[in-house]
Amino acid sequence: VKDLLEPDGVLLLAIENQLGLKYFAGAPEDHLNRPMYGIEGRYSDHDPETFGRKSLMALLEEAGFSRSQFLFPMPDYKLPNSIVTQRGFELGSFDAAALAWQNARKDPQLPSAPLFNLERAWPVIVSNGLGMELANSFLVAASSSTSNVVPPDMLAGHYNVSRKPGYCKQTLFIETDDGIEVRHEPLRAETAIDEEGAYRHVLSRVDRYRRGQALSQQFLNIASAPDWTLKDFGAFISRYLKALETLLEERGHTATLNTLDERLPGLFIDAVPHNILLDAENRPALIDIEWDVQEGVLLGHLLIRALLLLIASAMPFCPGVMPLTRRQFIIHSLRHAGLEMPLPELEAFIEKEAEFQAFVTGIRADHFLNWEPEQIINPRAEPVQSKVLAKLYYSDEAGNFREDHALDIEVLPGHQQLQFSLKNLKTPPKRLRLDPVDRHISFSVDNLR
Repeated sequence: VKDLLEPDGVLLLAIENQLGLKYFAGAPEDHLNRPMYGIEGRYSDHDPETFGRKSLMALLEEAGFSRSQFLFPMPDYKLPNSIVTQRGFELGSFDAAALAWQNARKDPQLPSAPLFNLERAWPVIVSNGLGMELANSFLVAASSSTSNVVPPDMLAGHYNVSRKPGYCKQTLFIETDDGIEVRHEPLRAETAIDEEGAYRHVLSRVDRYRRGQALSQQFLNIASAPDWTLKDFGAFISRYLKALETLLEERGHTATLNTLDERLPGLFIDAVPHNILLDAENRPALIDIEWDVQEGVLLGHLLIRALLLLIASAMPFCPGVMPLTRRQFIIHSLRHAGLEMPLPELEAFIEKEAEFQAFVTGIRADHFLNWEPEQIINPRAEPVQSKVLAKLYYSDEAGNFREDHALDIEVLPGHQQLQFSLKNLKTPPKRLRLDPVDRHISFSVDNLR
């Protein structure tokens, strides 16, 4: 290839990293489909082979390329959502780890059960200066020219392409003398859509870069903890609601978000935890807001939209006490935050989100209606043969109990209030007996009334 290039020609090389983090987590070697094959250096003479960054640089130099500029596609080069430059990893004021961990679950090559949590590992790796060495793949611009192929002020690019062509965009992170700028540009300006309807695309051109912790990271940290409970997720939702109230107040809207039918400004359709950054003092800021809803957005719709995105980015959850479906998780997590969402309302909000996704992507709404409500969010949990039940036995008039004279309620992980209704019993019982659980597991009872 070097002999075929003009003197100032450039070789663009995309290749897996032999030492990519996902391969340590159990992803199979791409060409031979065997886990750990590249990590352990098992290549034979006739195998296709990948290389680490240092080895690849040496090979390019040996071939006569005096200069190699490395870029790092994420999750990898085959289906990249983001690309970070070497400068992006080196600049301390830019959070390259955020692009790494937010893309980790979007890699279709990941095993169903990685050996460790990639989202938690990436920030540690980048903070220790190993981000470039453990990137899943490389995009290399190799040449013998002194000219830059990669602009020296470019830190990263992020690309949204799963949309109608007119809504596809790139976001560039550019280093300037005044700090980092975030520049948004349509990928196909000639097909940009100018629609007046229920939804409107409001792409800003330049924003100030903000550094902080994405609120969604707190959700992922809970989901990856081995002892999580629904009460933990309820507390997260409560923090999310507080952040929304603060953001509303900054925009002149005073609201206490305690009902699902609370109507928020249309721009808050994008106020999901992925787009809320917390500074060192836990003050929230909105980023990447690009949609507006003419009629505003109901809190219930925003919560469903947020939870669906969070569940998708966190699965599989670390095992809890028992498996939970998506539907169970949403209903009971909201309940722990003080919000009741009956099934008809849940389905109505799902339909609303499907309508929005159809507008953005051009895909039929019924494609999004199958949100897999019965899918288990923590499939690695130990199988449970039946539901855990709390049973309230009621006696006959003589005070005798029978196995079939009992009311039962399913017991879920975390703090739960159990309410048994006695109004439908034919005769008032003389005695009651409560069995808090119907098997040998640990539990505690706060109070009885």
